[in-house]
Amino acid sequence: MFERRWSYSNPFGLSKWYGHVDYYGQYVIGQWFVLDAETGKPYWSRRFFRPTTICGCVHDVIVASETRSDGPWTAGFGIYGIDARSGSLLWVNHGRGLWGKLLRCLDYVPGFANEFRDVPKCLVDQYVVTTHGRILDVRTGRECPSVEIHERKTGERTGPQHKLYDNKSLDIDGHTIRVEGQRDDFVIRRYERNGNEIWRFAAKDLSLHVDGNYYSYRFHEGRIFIILGDALNYVPINKAKPLIVKSNPANYQLGILDISSGECTILPLANGMRRNKCRIEAIRDSRLLLSCDGMELAEYEITK
Repeated sequence: MFERRWSYSNPFGLSKWYGHVDYYGQYVIGQWFVLDAETGKPYWSRRFFRPTTICGCVHDVIVASETRSDGPWTAGFGIYGIDARSGSLLWVNHGRGLWGKLLRCLDYVPGFANEFRDVPKCLVDQYVVTTHGRILDVRTGRECPSVEIHERKTGERTGPQHKLYDNKSLDIDGHTIRVEGQRDDFVIRRYERNGNEIWRFAAKDLSLHVDGNYYSYRFHEGRIFIILGDALNYVPINKAKPLIVKSNPANYQLGILDISSGECTILPLANGMRRNKCRIEAIRDSRLLLSCDGMELAEYEITK
């Protein structure tokens, strides 16, 4: 039911800022490394100074931007094209012509260039659509003013695996699946149309814990995958200041909750070792990407 296919370790970490490891066609991409999605074999791994956030990957070109925190704000800036096979930086585009080059220099001044920042909005075919309405060729980074892009946005990521987290509820066959609370108060319930509860899943009933963020549970093909720990993810450093916390090692397990019956199958993870964190990075078809401690990645085969 749950078999590891390959594993990968990166001492520099798997992701930065708000990023996560994900599937992009034939690749698995993190910040910064690229793996073959079928075998887990690395194509390359390196550090990039400025691009830290991935928009997408088409025609073997990764389109990325830079996430920066220059003061009381966090914002994106710039557009980068990176060769998915070699890791070479192919092009940089921050604006039109000389102004774009000047803007890149001025962006080092905190907050000065905020209103002029341009980042990728989505990828459509072989084009990058920017937040300022420019259209760039993904292979060269050059602007294509004569190209018209319609409403279709193939680069945007949507789907039921994200919907359950974003809305905290999901309609299935006229019933409602709802996620409520966090950590010890984390509960998943299924309700009939009239509001009657059909089943309820609460990790604390099993003496387990769920962090409750996006990486701790995911809906996929009639099941909800949940990261369960035998201890809280975070604990206060000082009991007198409960909002200041530190990571708390735990043994993690994967819960597979069937949304029809409400039954949960629990499988061990991470070879029984205690970890500071474990999370679901991505699910595609029957494949699941899990990470531990922000440096170790493994792909699992899921069967019914």
